[in-house]
Amino acid sequence: MDALPQPDMVGLEGGVLLMGCERGRPDEQPVHRVEIAPFRVAVAPVINAQFEPFLATGHEAPRFWDDERFNAADQPVVGVSWFDAVAYCEWLAAETGVPYRLPTESEREYASLGGLVDADWPWPGERWQGHPVADRIAAADRPHP
Repeated sequence: MDALPQPDMVGLEGGVLLMGCERGRPDEQPVHRVEIAPFRVAVAPVINAQFEPFLATGHEAPRFWDDERFNAADQPVVGVSWFDAVAYCEWLAAETGVPYRLPTESEREYASLGGLVDADWPWPGERWQGHPVADRIAAADRPHP
């Protein structure tokens, strides 16, 4: 059997996350301290070429799998439910002997901050002054991933 295409992973040391937002929705309040243990996370979303061997086991294809707008091998998988994602992680772990799982909410938030502890938006040292849709320039002068 050919080697399964696996996500590129990076190890994060863990640390402290101040999770939540005083200006956010009630379920985001209050800001609280969360200790994050070291963990590994994929550097990019799972792509169709990585997900396809999982579907070959008989798992139901996600919505849009056959839609040519979304099914190129190097595009991220779309239309996947949380249950599909968990099943994929469990299958990949069983097939490879490498532990895979979805990150927790706090791990995902910690990873997405990229070490910017006090950041509430991607450009350190700057404060968000408006709403991205209402703001006509909406960071048009900045690169987007």
